[in-house]
Amino acid sequence: MEDEDGLYYDLPLLDKVKDLLDKEKILYELKLEEEKQVALFYRGKYEQALEVKSDGFLVNKEGRGEDEAEIESSFSPEVSLVESILNLNDFSNLKVLNLSHQSLSNQQCSQIIDKIIEYMPQLTSLDLSHNELTDDLSDEMVKFRSLPFLGSLNLESNYFLGRDCLKSKS
Repeated sequence: MEDEDGLYYDLPLLDKVKDLLDKEKILYELKLEEEKQVALFYRGKYEQALEVKSDGFLVNKEGRGEDEAEIESSFSPEVSLVESILNLNDFSNLKVLNLSHQSLSNQQCSQIIDKIIEYMPQLTSLDLSHNELTDDLSDEMVKFRSLPFLGSLNLESNYFLGRDCLKSKS
């Protein structure tokens, strides 16, 4: 078929091309919808990670990077902070952990240290300030040497009497 400009058009071929383009458009729309579903799934997972309620205490990353967490004092009196932390298993990429102002005893901190060593190998910063820790914890603190990335350990405002708690006893 020829138009007024003298150009030749093969209508059946053009129909096939149009058909193929329509099918390709549908495939792209399906793929886009599938990608949206995957994105929504991971967004939901990310939002769950922002605020995880586990056995009565809150791990709150609000306003922080996705590799930071702060344990707040909003746990239930029936479940201890130590029990709550001991139930955490999926924090292998956690980099910053703030456990300040939790009234942690040496015994509780000892259990938490074991949990950190086992499940948080990427930890770079740990805040244990403003608790009830004493020099008796020094043998446990030496375990932090096994965390290769730990560069910041805040022990401010505890009950240490000046002994370097990260030195092993000779």
